Amino acid sequence: MSTYVDAPTYSFVAGAALVENRRVTLNSSGQVVYATNNNIYIGVTEHEAASGALVSVRLRFSRIELVTVGAAVAVGGAAYGAANGKMTETAAGNQSGIFMDVGTADGAQVRMLPTAA
Repeated sequence: MSTYVDAPTYSFVAGAALVENRRVTLNSSGQVVYATNNNIYIGVTEHEAASGALVSVRLRFSRIELVTVGAAVAVGGAAYGAANGKMTETAAGNQSGIFMDVGTADGAQVRMLPTAA
């Protein structure tokens, strides 16, 4: 199940061929792909990786947090604060992170990559 991680790097599946030292974000399948000028990036690749291979990413904020959601959320969805200390995909204020797991309903616990300090 979901866990809290406090580490400078994390391994993800590459959603496309990637080279080292590039900004990446999560796609809707939970794989990392290059971040565009419209994406919030989660970290930087440490080495080259073929599509489907594992790639080590230096996390932007060196942690993955376990959060409780207030409604269903999707992998790669933008995370915002919600009532009662929960997180949601409903835009309210500044984006806090990117969801790493599917949350099926209110009260589900999922991993989130913070995108702000």
